[in-house]
Amino acid sequence: MKVESAFSNLRHAYKPIATVIFCACTWTEPVFASSAKSKELDGYDKYAETESYITATPMKLFKARKFEAGAPVKFSTYVMKNTDLNSAPVFLMLEFNEKSTPAALEKYSAEKLIPPGLVVFVSNASIKPTVKGGFPRYMRGVLFGNVGRGFPDMVVEELLPFAAAQAKVKISEDPDMHFVAGSSAGGGATVNMLWYRNDFFRRGYAVSPVVPHGLPTLVRMTESKPMRIYITTGDREPDRIMGDLFFGDFQLRAAFDYAGYPCELEYFPNGGHNAGKGSPETMRRMLGFVWKNWETEKITPPRNPVRVASLVAGRGWEKVSETVPAQCPVRAAGGEYTFEGGKIYFTKDGEKRVTASGFQCITGISLSSDLWKLYVSDKGRRHVSAMVIAKDGSLGFPFRHAEVVLHDDAKRLGPTDIVTLANDRILFATELGVQSAMSFGVTDMILPLPGDAPAGRVWMKGKTLYAASGKDVFRRELRVPVADENRITEPDKAYYAIEGENRNSSHLDQIAPAIEAERSIVITNRIVK
Repeated sequence: MKVESAFSNLRHAYKPIATVIFCACTWTEPVFASSAKSKELDGYDKYAETESYITATPMKLFKARKFEAGAPVKFSTYVMKNTDLNSAPVFLMLEFNEKSTPAALEKYSAEKLIPPGLVVFVSNASIKPTVKGGFPRYMRGVLFGNVGRGFPDMVVEELLPFAAAQAKVKISEDPDMHFVAGSSAGGGATVNMLWYRNDFFRRGYAVSPVVPHGLPTLVRMTESKPMRIYITTGDREPDRIMGDLFFGDFQLRAAFDYAGYPCELEYFPNGGHNAGKGSPETMRRMLGFVWKNWETEKITPPRNPVRVASLVAGRGWEKVSETVPAQCPVRAAGGEYTFEGGKIYFTKDGEKRVTASGFQCITGISLSSDLWKLYVSDKGRRHVSAMVIAKDGSLGFPFRHAEVVLHDDAKRLGPTDIVTLANDRILFATELGVQSAMSFGVTDMILPLPGDAPAGRVWMKGKTLYAASGKDVFRRELRVPVADENRITEPDKAYYAIEGENRNSSHLDQIAPAIEAERSIVITNRIVK
């Protein structure tokens, strides 16, 4: 096979930055999607211990009451041999075949590749029409296809406790012991589950995932979480309204690698959607990676994304007993700036005047590190504004300085407070936590608060960052101190790329050997082991 034609097939794919396993194959219908009436379950029937397959309980209907209330799913359970019934690991299998999977998992458990545990199979259901002649509505897109905490919270807080009670087991309190897998929209839901309920799931397998909108951006910007993930994709993935899945899967893997996560992608030349889902060899490779050293090693957060690492000192927030300070006026141009509603006032020599208006609801103002720009947070605008300060105290026209990354269930557009650091980086309080933008004007960092709580206020004392969420106050140490309104400090000169980011490596050179060899080749670059 010529490299040129292979590159055409790859559609100039994103580079495999992390470990990428290339498997030459001809795509067949996924094993787990096989009909229950089939006499053979492709590669998995050899793992059955008797002529009758080890199967899970019959599917039951479950309706959520609190999270995604009223949404139905079907579920079944299987308790693996030698499972600790008082502390069972969870294997959440989204739209995997409950008739063939248990035998395979038993095989891998017997080999100590994975621990024995509670397997919960979940498939989507429909809601029934309420009028005669109406049609049912399938809930797959609603539950699996949306980014955010809704479905993950429904699973962790409602479905799994119910399923465990039905199976008469207690779920392990160790999130390292819980695994989630899914394909297509279920693959997207897997990534979503790992991200938003990382306090419960730390290991995942995403087959041809329909990547949730915005998640790769969050992965790149956000302080890293403890997880291991394995992704598969083929170069004949569909291109639909939700995006080109081939490019999306490579983009997702690249985001995880950029942020330092242990992540592998298995690529199937000529493979279609869900290629490799039913392959015992792929399953073995995946489990070997995701469950690597599970008996002896804890999953720890990897290195942070380069930009986050350049700012934070140490890791994590500390809850403290601290009084939230009142917002102070900004002193510049020989006077003071204050705000109320949608207006900014300038007071000098006892005279107070409106110097800017037209905002929705100003929530904070802050001075640039070199003392000639005013940053403005407005909870009605999806950006932080910046205004030039004239010598007489008047303000120039506001321009959009930095965009706010929105919460998946956003109830407000803009930030609710703002502070400037000595390198002119701004920090602003949002529903996703504390977001940050460099002096250049690009939002490139998110520091979530514990429990993904929204940040209402943000302030600094020296190099200590404080954030308030309701009555709770948290603090952490930074590498850069707060700006001093009495002294000019130079803004950071970082632009689109900063030191430590990979700027010039080829997107295609690494995959050429795999294509020309037409066989499995493992290509390793920067994978975190």
